[in-house]
Amino acid sequence: MDFRKAWSKALKAAVISEKDILNPDGSVKVEKFTFHCLRHGFCSALSDSGKEINQIAKLAGHKSIQTTLRYIHQGREQKRQIVNELAQTFSL
Repeated sequence: MDFRKAWSKALKAAVISEKDILNPDGSVKVEKFTFHCLRHGFCSALSDSGKEINQIAKLAGHKSIQTTLRYIHQGREQKRQIVNELAQTFSL
């Protein structure tokens, strides 16, 4: 089976859109889900689990840490946790 057909079939089975869903004003309401989104999720999940950036880069096959940084999406809660850990370390 062709990869694109398999991907399309998997998205349909999971009821996930292959196309952007737009608001009445034309702005994007829900962005389409692509195979590339999985790379972002993979890198973000590794970051959320506390893995070092160089480990994530190696696992993702990135030659540059700068590339890896574009793939990692830290959530608000993770940022809050980092600040709290720093505050605790410095008794703030």
